[in-house]
Amino acid sequence: MILKHLGFFRLPAGKMPHDPALPEPLRAYAKFGFGGRALCLSGDRKHIWLSGHDVGDLVAQVRIPDKFDGRTAEQTVAFHEIMPRQQLADAKLDALVGLAVHEGKLWALWNQYYDLDGTDGDRVSLWDGERLVKIADGHIKKTSGYLTAYNGDLWCGRSDGAGNPEVHHGPALYTFSVLRNWNHDRPDWTEADKYTALAFLPGYVCFLVSKAVGPVWYGQHDMPDKLPEWFDPAEHGFPAEHWRKAWKASGIVDRWQQSKGNHTTAREVWLMCYTFPLFQEQPPIVLTELHESSDVGGMAFDGVTGRLYVFEAYPPDETTESGAYRKERPHIHVYSLEAGGASEPEPEPEPPTKKDVLHIKAWNEDGQVFEGDIIEVED
Repeated sequence: MILKHLGFFRLPAGKMPHDPALPEPLRAYAKFGFGGRALCLSGDRKHIWLSGHDVGDLVAQVRIPDKFDGRTAEQTVAFHEIMPRQQLADAKLDALVGLAVHEGKLWALWNQYYDLDGTDGDRVSLWDGERLVKIADGHIKKTSGYLTAYNGDLWCGRSDGAGNPEVHHGPALYTFSVLRNWNHDRPDWTEADKYTALAFLPGYVCFLVSKAVGPVWYGQHDMPDKLPEWFDPAEHGFPAEHWRKAWKASGIVDRWQQSKGNHTTAREVWLMCYTFPLFQEQPPIVLTELHESSDVGGMAFDGVTGRLYVFEAYPPDETTESGAYRKERPHIHVYSLEAGGASEPEPEPEPPTKKDVLHIKAWNEDGQVFEGDIIEVED
């Protein structure tokens, strides 16, 4: 697959127009800075819906500029709540992770970012424009991480929020009309990877990943909870028992993620692609023209123009006192699927006509996991 970078456009900076009915505390978050976790094309493909500051998760719309030369997009719909705040609180949801225009409505996908007990089954997380509904078995850590509309259906995948770490070791895909899922435990997965978006390109299903390519640790962005195996204090002139002083002296810091969690020193932005519908793994595409350690969010593909839109939480030149980037000047990068780029894979055979699909998972006496589908086909 061949993607060419066409340029980027900026999102307006600062506090933006908002619904006058917004509660006062939410009005401060009517801004694109620190946002962009969810993104989709409008029905006319001339506008982009996207989420604002992650604290408020308000939604607004901008017009796609005619040129991608760094100009600022025009906001065309004021920031507003996509659903009543009380319903979110009642459902214990706190993070907007996906937007999609489907059946003439703007749908939204939510998750509960922090959940450690693993009992999130039978929960609602999808807003259908009128109410919250359940996806599959209602395990939102497995299904509520990104959302897109494709081929008349809605598709989503797993969350990278804190808790239930066993469910996110690579990309995952769920469809709504049929209770069916696919997932791939990637050997290159790290705990600092962030899967943020999903898009279908001709012949492929693709996942946007902020990929850790530096050493990984758990704790604060400038200090791990315990000494990582890869860090040698002696290299910085300190004995092992004084490793925290050695760490401080080293200057190692994650400039993007400031909260406690999994961190790394360097990231790339990967587009992880698989052929569709047979899910043959392809080499990852490292997206160009992004910041050296970029933090990305939503993504959308326009099948008519062949353009891929990617949100980047681009930082200003300065950093905070702790050395973290401010994420106040987000960009949307535009890539073009070049002619012939979508026809590289060999044609795949048509899958059998499915009469019934049963997904099974089993363990043998040695603890090995066997998982797959039993498929009945029509004669």
